Amino acid sequence: MFSLFENLRSALNSLRNHPLRTTLTMLGIVIGITTIISLISIIAGLDDMVAEEFSSMGTRVLYISRNQWGEKYFRNAPPIGEKEVEALKRTDFVEYVVPTRDRWASVSRGVKDIEGMTVVGTNQDYHLVREIPLEQGRFFTGFEAEKGTRVCIIGHEIYKGLFKAGENPLEKFIYIEKIPFKVLGTIEKQGNFLTNMNNLAADYKIFIPLKASDRIFGRWWGLEVLVSSPSEELLDVTEDECRMMLRVARKLGPHEPDNFGINRQDFLMNQYHETTDVLWAALIGIAALSLLVGGIGIMNIMLISVTERTREIGVRKALGAKRLQILLQFLFEALLVCWIGGIIGGILGVLTALIASIVSPINFVISNQAILLGFVFTSSVGIFFGMYPAAKAARKNPVEALRYE
Repeated sequence: MFSLFENLRSALNSLRNHPLRTTLTMLGIVIGITTIISLISIIAGLDDMVAEEFSSMGTRVLYISRNQWGEKYFRNAPPIGEKEVEALKRTDFVEYVVPTRDRWASVSRGVKDIEGMTVVGTNQDYHLVREIPLEQGRFFTGFEAEKGTRVCIIGHEIYKGLFKAGENPLEKFIYIEKIPFKVLGTIEKQGNFLTNMNNLAADYKIFIPLKASDRIFGRWWGLEVLVSSPSEELLDVTEDECRMMLRVARKLGPHEPDNFGINRQDFLMNQYHETTDVLWAALIGIAALSLLVGGIGIMNIMLISVTERTREIGVRKALGAKRLQILLQFLFEALLVCWIGGIIGGILGVLTALIASIVSPINFVISNQAILLGFVFTSSVGIFFGMYPAAKAARKNPVEALRYE
């Protein structure tokens, strides 16, 4: 144990005697570990953010439409209509059946006008299936949905675009395609750049009764139906029953393929993870390159250090130091360079991830996996690139080392 501490003390003294050389040597390690910690933490924060956003779609919700997500529309497939909706309502393992029909429309109030907003025609149960927390007011009732009353619930960005900050929008009118609708409620801000870009969040949406939507836009475009299962455990059973009821409603034979799509939000998560796998590959490549450069720098400096301290090695061997003690002395020196560089890189990596979370919607997550990986990488680099110079020092002949000038 004493020998171990002696080797550490000797390695620290050597590093202190050459501060500039030590700093430049560990620079590659600092860059590599900063890259590892920051990228893994940012990806972990992105994963956390995406999981939160996708969970708002409902982990026990099926999305039934004319196409299967990720594939083309089924050729010659009829659109989803009232016949299919009624069939789904007769399914045993179903909690809510919510038909929806989306349209793009202009929205205005006074002199303010917003183009290209999504108008969602649906029924009174939509907010029970999808998470759209109301900031003010209420969702429309079953009676209002049945009558097709001109009422609406508006997303956060639409409220900001049409009303002054702090203005109460309830019971006031906005115009959808120049037709007046009374505002019943506003939705809390939900989205970010990812979910708003993919039309998943409600920030740029207006919800109105389906019958009111059909009167304005018509019914020529098919429905998408949201079906919720009583629990996540029963989701597979619900999906099988919905498929059977839809096949019966469409009079498909036993050997005929489905001409409809039953989709789940985990498809989007899988697609997302497939995309981030590319980021992981890039991370490994960048980190490996940075650490390789850092490791070569460490080996180079350690070889120079061994040459400069040849006489010291000879004196230590003459006083009885064994090969293992000499090897450990120089190996610890390489490891200390890597560990100190790893600590600095870890701090910089965490700060980078924190800054990224401040300037973007990405959640701040300190990844324990990243910290462990960083420690393993730095130790591996120190041992791999420090072993050869340490072994070279340990093999030196003490007589020749003492005569070295």
